[in-house]
Amino acid sequence: MVYSVDVNSNYQTFNEVLEYFSRKYFNTIDIKVGKKFLRDFGNYIESKQVSCDKINLDAFIGYKNRFGLRLTFNNVKIVYLEIEVKDNNIINLYNYSYEHDCFKSMYHEIFEDYFKTHNSLVFNEWLTKCNIKNDDSNEVIMLDYNNFNLIKEVAVSGTLEEIFDRYTTHNDRLRYCNGCHWSFKDKNMQILYRIFINNYNGNYFLDNAVKRGCIID
Repeated sequence: MVYSVDVNSNYQTFNEVLEYFSRKYFNTIDIKVGKKFLRDFGNYIESKQVSCDKINLDAFIGYKNRFGLRLTFNNVKIVYLEIEVKDNNIINLYNYSYEHDCFKSMYHEIFEDYFKTHNSLVFNEWLTKCNIKNDDSNEVIMLDYNNFNLIKEVAVSGTLEEIFDRYTTHNDRLRYCNGCHWSFKDKNMQILYRIFINNYNGNYFLDNAVKRGCIID
């Protein structure tokens, strides 16, 4: 696999662009991070034994958290992928433009599977950090605030989704009125909550509202 980059007047070499890419999208000046992303993606494609021999990085597409990847084979464009980087290294396929419809049937599932696999690994790492199990034996401590003052600690038990549903429902009903809300005692749980939402297939807040019987116009 060959890797290349688009350049501009400020970043004119491969390494300069990779340093910018690493800093903007992965919050580090270490270009090895940007290179690792490209190589991991390229290695995954090669492992699927499909025709693709070059990945071109477009780090300057004008959006704060999005960049482009142009994939080709024998100098023939396959697809332009627009990638979105969210908090805590969640990476999603935001948009795409295939040169031909037949290319989409050949490649698209591979690209989607890559990002799903990547995000699942990130999510599982945080599950381990937070000591969350894949059953209903979990217990998470919430800090209960009223008028911005800590009133008490509340233990919430269940599966991870049940715990997040109770947290979301509680805060949505209070709507942070007069400083009333729950907060996670363990700050890592707040990070896991954001990853859960970013990685959720659909609109989590809408689904949560529907689940508890809210009427959506």
